[in-house]
Amino acid sequence: MAKRKKAQSKTGAVGGALGRGVGATWRFIAKSLGKSVRFIARGARDLDPAHQRDGFAFLLLILALTATAGTWFRADNFVGRALYSFVYGAFGRIGFFIPLVLIYFAFRLFRLPDEKAATGRIIVGTLTIFLSTTGIAHLLNGSTGTGATAMRHGGGWFGYAISNFWAQNSDFGVFS
Repeated sequence: MAKRKKAQSKTGAVGGALGRGVGATWRFIAKSLGKSVRFIARGARDLDPAHQRDGFAFLLLILALTATAGTWFRADNFVGRALYSFVYGAFGRIGFFIPLVLIYFAFRLFRLPDEKAATGRIIVGTLTIFLSTTGIAHLLNGSTGTGATAMRHGGGWFGYAISNFWAQNSDFGVFS
């Protein structure tokens, strides 16, 4: 005996169609932007479509643009204030460079998505530089406490954690 197909509700059908529409729009914009970047950069024009990872690069570009609006221009809305608090709370004054790094990696993924090993090494190096810089910024800032202002003017929560870890495990005795 054949099994009956389960009837799908109208809201489920509309939600599924809406999701497919948003996904198709996302892919169209990402592929168009990726092709444009590859055309301008002339680096990977004949890239195999299987290697194109434009969706994630497009997401990074959107994050970079929203981070720029929140950190550099201090957009006076809920999202802008939340991004400002998140970026500067996490990275302190070094958070000013977060949009630049996101834009760099977005365009790198648009141009060279098939160079995963090199991109991985660059990501590790960038994270190492950022985290060590936040610790140094927190040490050099001189603000005391763990309040929001002290974190934003120093190295953020990452800088606070790294500088405290370094101070407690230091053999120099300077911070003991």
